[in-house]
Amino acid sequence: MDQPWSELKDSYKRQIQSALKTVLPGVDKTPERVKVSYEKSQSEPKGALGLYVRLDNDIIILRDGQVIRSIKLIKNEEIDEGVLKAAEGVFVGLEGIKQGTLVEPTQLLTENGKTVYTLVFGTGPNPVFVNVEKGTNKVTKVSAHELQDSPANYKEAFKKMKSYSEDQFAEKCSQTVQGAFEG
Repeated sequence: MDQPWSELKDSYKRQIQSALKTVLPGVDKTPERVKVSYEKSQSEPKGALGLYVRLDNDIIILRDGQVIRSIKLIKNEEIDEGVLKAAEGVFVGLEGIKQGTLVEPTQLLTENGKTVYTLVFGTGPNPVFVNVEKGTNKVTKVSAHELQDSPANYKEAFKKMKSYSEDQFAEKCSQTVQGAFEG
């Protein structure tokens, strides 16, 4: 539900103001609108109240009054050079995947005490998403849908994967990741 600030419950306003002081100290603004949701899932069997707040280029997501994620939208020229180099290095080991243009804006996502840049390369039907940890320049996630098997190959690949022991599976994953980072 998308609600104007003026129509929010006072308890929601207090939660948001507290989150803003923590995530954006010194910012003395309130959002014009807030998205309010009620989420029920396996991880939240009793349900949880979600608040989605956007102020200019900053987004804060709360669940039951606690900040679970904050996002800052930044211009590409604000990306640390080491982060960009690490993200572009991913494409060296991805056969058949072109790097594409870096999409703007880039997200600087903070969750569970870690901050990562989420970079998107390419604007077509299969962009590549690369997450790079701020400060360490460690690539933490690559999502390249072009590398996914076709449905025709799925059964064969699944059967082969199920035949591996846990140690064999870990070794295969390690080899795949290592190969992606070597030219």
